Amino acid sequence: MNSVIKSTVKPGDIKKLGEFLSWRMDRISQMMDILLSAHDKWAVTGKRDKVLMETASWDFNDAIKLLKEHGFNDDEFILKVEYERKWGVL
Repeated sequence: MNSVIKSTVKPGDIKKLGEFLSWRMDRISQMMDILLSAHDKWAVTGKRDKVLMETASWDFNDAIKLLKEHGFNDDEFILKVEYERKWGVL
């Protein structure tokens, strides 16, 4: 990306960016295949700058372990956990 965010852009810079984006999209689709194969209760949404996969029925530690077993690095994905607070009265 840095090769095209400058005052002078060469054709080779555009080609390198295209190659990087193609590689990155392939890695994202591989991650999705792995996660969708391991667990079937995902809500998958495409956003402007990301693919959001949400589930309330699978532990995120298992997802991290699975991705790492398949050679993915921490900087290739972001996993966030949201806890729901519930109250009860006795």
